Amino acid sequence: NDDFNMNNATFKTIGEILYQPYSEKKKIVIPNYQRGYKWSVKIAGKESYGMSAVEKLLSDIAAPCMNGEDYFLQGITVQEDDNTIVVIDGQQRLTTIYLLLWYCGGVKAIVDIDLKYDIRIDSEEFLKSLKLKDPDKVYFQPLDDDKQDIYYFKQALKQMNDFFEGKDGLKGKIEDYIKHRIRIIYITVDSQEKAVRTFTMMNGAKANMLDEELIKAEILRQ
Repeated sequence: NDDFNMNNATFKTIGEILYQPYSEKKKIVIPNYQRGYKWSVKIAGKESYGMSAVEKLLSDIAAPCMNGEDYFLQGITVQEDDNTIVVIDGQQRLTTIYLLLWYCGGVKAIVDIDLKYDIRIDSEEFLKSLKLKDPDKVYFQPLDDDKQDIYYFKQALKQMNDFFEGKDGLKGKIEDYIKHRIRIIYITVDSQEKAVRTFTMMNGAKANMLDEELIKAEILRQ
């Protein structure tokens, strides 16, 4: 596709994306045409073994983390402006990594990450609130009256808490491992129009991407 190609792609660690030098620091924006956070939803099927994408990620990185091996996470696609990185594809992964860093490392692990969640103001406020308080089990209990994203953020944290039960050795290594040993292909496009076309192309073939969601993406962009 003309909107992006491998000439605009580089390998980066998660740390290189989330923790930038102060003089070059950019805000990471989840734009308002994206859907809400859903990676903590359980997936039925043989390949998933009834796990959520959060649980699958945790399961996949456990052995490489303990063995000191690199882990290659599916690439992300972004549009870079002077002071922002707009996430076109990779919202679920980056949000999960943000939550996982906080769960394992507390406030100090995320305080320097400038993540802006444009989808809904409540989602933005919840993610910012994590910078003010170290992990507490009150955050791991989804409530029936929680807004959609917040419910699934808490569900993800609960799944992390369940996964790391009795695995203090692994939990203690995760923060550093995420920053330095998890690598992704980092793909850039060079305009907002291309960004939305790329989002539509990458998501339109998925069964759970409804026509009205694609229309909403284009209306919001305009």
